[in-house]
Amino acid sequence: MLQLAGPAAETAFRTSKLREQLRLCSSAIQDISVHFLHFIHAERPLDEAEQIVLDALLSYGAPVELVQGEYEVVVVPRLGTISPWASRATDIARNCDLPVHRLERGRAYCLKLHRSLSSTEFEEIFPLLHDRMTETVMTELPSESVLFAQHDPRPLNRIDLLREGESALSAANQELGLALSDDEIRYLAEQFGVLERDPTDVELM
Repeated sequence: MLQLAGPAAETAFRTSKLREQLRLCSSAIQDISVHFLHFIHAERPLDEAEQIVLDALLSYGAPVELVQGEYEVVVVPRLGTISPWASRATDIARNCDLPVHRLERGRAYCLKLHRSLSSTEFEEIFPLLHDRMTETVMTELPSESVLFAQHDPRPLNRIDLLREGESALSAANQELGLALSDDEIRYLAEQFGVLERDPTDVELM
């Protein structure tokens, strides 16, 4: 697996806003920068000409001013899924005759700290860095086996809403990482109650 740094993943305005939000969570955070990371699952080592083509395909966006941080958080698409960006990028790379199984993209957050972050502070800042429904946050770069693992389709499961009520949806919300609010859980419980059937995990996702 190749790992190539990419351009800035946020505008200067959004980075500034994120910096302010992070500082509200922890006084330890001094500065932050965020840039894209490209992960290339290749069929074989690329030759020089292929590397030039790949570099050209992945040259886009504005350059990033990296913060010389003491800590890096990496956000990748939810493990076990293929992002829309990956689908498009992989098709383009194959059309350019590059020997790749898949291209994927993540984001690297470089944090400059006044001091080490506590476990509680980490829990508070992580929701600001990723969407827990579609992304996975990691404290180290993912390995090829983790990021590009092939998974067999899981069986369809039904949530036992009619018998257990809203508590079944709340449990599924936690297990599947859906980030549903209490209002959304009540709404879903009411609607599937009208339909007189249990929802599937796919429908909730």
